[in-house]
Amino acid sequence: MHVLFIPSWFESPGHPTSGKAIKDLAIALTQNGVKVNILFQSSHPFNSKTDLIQGISLYHVRNYFGLKSFPVFRNISAYLYLKIFKQYISDHGLPDIIHLHGYQGLAFATHIKNKFKLPFVYTEHSSSVALHKLHGFGRSFLRQYSLDANSIIAVSNYLRTELKKYTSRVDYVIPNCIDFSFFKPADKLKEKKIMMINLLTKNKQVDLGIHVFEHFLKANPEYALHIIGNGPEKGSLRKLIDAYNLHSKVFLRGEQKSEEWIDDLRSSSCLWLLSKSETFGVVVVEALACGIPVVCLDNKGVRDIAQVLEGNPMLNVLPSDSSLEAMNKEMENIILTRNPLDAIECRNRMKAKFGFNEVANRYITIYKEISRA
Repeated sequence: MHVLFIPSWFESPGHPTSGKAIKDLAIALTQNGVKVNILFQSSHPFNSKTDLIQGISLYHVRNYFGLKSFPVFRNISAYLYLKIFKQYISDHGLPDIIHLHGYQGLAFATHIKNKFKLPFVYTEHSSSVALHKLHGFGRSFLRQYSLDANSIIAVSNYLRTELKKYTSRVDYVIPNCIDFSFFKPADKLKEKKIMMINLLTKNKQVDLGIHVFEHFLKANPEYALHIIGNGPEKGSLRKLIDAYNLHSKVFLRGEQKSEEWIDDLRSSSCLWLLSKSETFGVVVVEALACGIPVVCLDNKGVRDIAQVLEGNPMLNVLPSDSSLEAMNKEMENIILTRNPLDAIECRNRMKAKFGFNEVANRYITIYKEISRA
């Protein structure tokens, strides 16, 4: 089986962690015998072909108009994409299936399907779809081109519900996957450290995390808060840290690859995820796989994870309108009452649902069905 991924976002020199869930799925499929490569369009200046990992190659198209993966079907984008696609065919032959990630590439995937008679799978991940923040063009071509897909997939039941407001069908819900050989518990004492790992956007509510932490510190002065990520709210978060005089307690560490923060996560006391909305919440699974308890607000996407863990106290999902006092109480409680046996059971449940093999095999089944059709 030969599959070509076309993501609407992916890692680049300026954003080394972008598209991590897509890259992880490519690795998972490769480990299960599928040949996977990636074709990506962006405004970033880097090599047209890059060897990534485990035999996966990235073919990059530089689009000077700053478009992502074909958000508007225009001649210049079509020309650039087709040029690199033909180079890809010369190097690897025609793929069996195109796997599109994100609605921005629907028009191009339809064009490829019609021109080369190639079926395509469309997986949606985007919070923009879940929150209905699509611009006019986005709404129109999502409605127009999504039904050309041979299979439509959402990464959570929440996203499936919202996606169906644009298209008459969503065929499957398949979650993101993580590498449980990488995300695993550490044999070391836990440190007095809280982690937040997410983009610094209004939706992620990192400012709320700082407010909660300032309250948390009053009874727990030995703790520190480490915030991994970058985004437009960074400046306002710095001002909030200044206002609370928390320079020695709250650390904005910027965008980092998981290899750079994994040891901090493994040795931490808790992960906080306070987003208004998440289409899945892969960092929650990563923390739980490391034996780290998680407190999050009900961002809707996390409900699928909570359902898998029903009855296990390692994940505490609070109402989205919880007060600072309620959040502080639950955060203290989950740290103080953590049980190693709960952590082991939690990891086992997570692996059975979100492991590389489990998720890859679900996609392989779909690829085979489409290929036979």
